[in-house]
Amino acid sequence: MKVIHIPYSFHPENFGGTEIYVKELAISLKKYNVTSIVLFPGKRNSIFYYKGIKVYEIEIPEKIINLNELYGAGNKIFTQNFFNVILKEKPDIIHIHSYTRAISSELVKNLKKQNIKLIFTYHTPTVGCLNGTLLFMGRKMCLGNIRTEKCSFCFLYGLLSRYFKFPIFVVPLIQFYSFIFPFTLKGKVSTALSIYSLTNFYIKKFKEFLNYFDKIVVQCKWSVRFLISNNIDSKKLFYLEQGIKRSEIKNNKSERNNSLIKFGMFGRLHPVKGFDIVLKGMKKIKNQNFIVDIFGIYEDSNYLRKIQKIIEDDKRFKLKKNIPNEKIYKILKEYDAIIIPSQLLETGPLILLECMNAKVPVIGSNLGGIAERIKNTENGIIVDNPFSPVSWQETIERVLNEKELLKKIKENIKSPYYIDFNSKKIYELYNKVLI
Repeated sequence: MKVIHIPYSFHPENFGGTEIYVKELAISLKKYNVTSIVLFPGKRNSIFYYKGIKVYEIEIPEKIINLNELYGAGNKIFTQNFFNVILKEKPDIIHIHSYTRAISSELVKNLKKQNIKLIFTYHTPTVGCLNGTLLFMGRKMCLGNIRTEKCSFCFLYGLLSRYFKFPIFVVPLIQFYSFIFPFTLKGKVSTALSIYSLTNFYIKKFKEFLNYFDKIVVQCKWSVRFLISNNIDSKKLFYLEQGIKRSEIKNNKSERNNSLIKFGMFGRLHPVKGFDIVLKGMKKIKNQNFIVDIFGIYEDSNYLRKIQKIIEDDKRFKLKKNIPNEKIYKILKEYDAIIIPSQLLETGPLILLECMNAKVPVIGSNLGGIAERIKNTENGIIVDNPFSPVSWQETIERVLNEKELLKKIKENIKSPYYIDFNSKKIYELYNKVLI
């Protein structure tokens, strides 16, 4: 059996949670005689091997011809090169893990015509939400049917908030005038003025995209609710929580001042990860008996400067370079707790599953996969209002004051699913769709 996996990116361009999952799944499927190939949109056309996996990088032109391409129509040059690979490799199944201007509704429609079985894994809220968070106005969980009126309002609010300070009544005014603008123009102003037609087009293409698949793998309960609310056939859904690589964990905590509580934070330095929110709250804590190490992937220079400004002249906070995933467990065991202040619905995140595997307590947002896996003060700590610095401040202060809380939580942490279990279930799914 030959399967082509298509993540958002791959080594050496990027290695986020989705890409790590795809890598481990491909390796684990070998025991079932499944030949896995990875294909991803990148900066060049190349073929190489990574961890024994054949990888195709197909160039996606940086220049965007029009907004149709960006919001669902796809890129013709990428599509042509993509199908050259498909004709060459002749896969039994194409397993897609992403939805982008490269991996579009039009591309999947053309794949369907080739009678290749198609599977999609829903990894992130960027699939179905123009703001990429599934939070209405950045604050309220949005798991209902996506509608042009509501989504265009929310998307416009998110777009404007990135660049301007403005009164809220501006949003419906621009939204009203956007009824008459086409979305073939380019630029931030044109995007705002054509927001209604653009959103309508995106929603149409998003629903078309998912309906082409034979099966959709969902990793969280919130994802199930969201997809069913948007008229995706429940018979297509295959529920399977994300698994991670099974690793031997050694307790290698170094000797240090045990009176200090040591917190860690890991991930992209991006507003949706919420580092600024929690740091603003923690900066106000008077207790000096803690430190915070921030292991960031520095992909947003403006946000990095914002973080640096928040923590400047406070020796309790340190910015550190991101570490390779292979070394994550050695680092995790150095910490008393890991803070995950996500400002979006996540199906993981991966760092949460790794903390569960390492038996390291998590203090996380009351959102998405974090809220589903963590029971407050039992196997972790949940921050009810993750959008408020004050809520983070109060939660961390409680941890600092209740000395035994983290020890109690640590005893109740159970291991997550492992990739061996995932690959077994995915292999069974592959066989079912091929019948």
